[in-house]
Amino acid sequence: SFAPGAKPLPEPPRHMALAAMGSNAMGDSRFGSRELSLASLKVGREAGRLLPIKPKGGTSQICYVRGSEDYLRAYTGKLLLFHGELDHVVPPEHAKRLFHAAESAKRRLVLVRGKRFDSVRAGPEYERELRLFLEGD
Repeated sequence: SFAPGAKPLPEPPRHMALAAMGSNAMGDSRFGSRELSLASLKVGREAGRLLPIKPKGGTSQICYVRGSEDYLRAYTGKLLLFHGELDHVVPPEHAKRLFHAAESAKRRLVLVRGKRFDSVRAGPEYERELRLFLEGD
């Protein structure tokens, strides 16, 4: 979560695949960039300047970038998450965090053994789990 006061998201180990995609390539977090953080801070300061009454905790809480976990906390629909156990681009812990954040949703997390990010849909487990999820109420 990017909410003020939230525990920071863990950084995954640096990996050549991440660098090739632009993540961690310049030392920024894979969850945001220095420019994004500065822009968010600037918007918060400007909003605070325009407010007639200053918030008790300061203006840092006026503007923050929401992450997927923040949005999923309010989601109440059905959610099926597939994640490859051997995914070297996005660690399985990310899928677990998303699953736990969607506490109000009817949710299911499937960690597919022996699969990476690019092979999760190959095999009978994917079809079986998808069918069970779609047929359920």
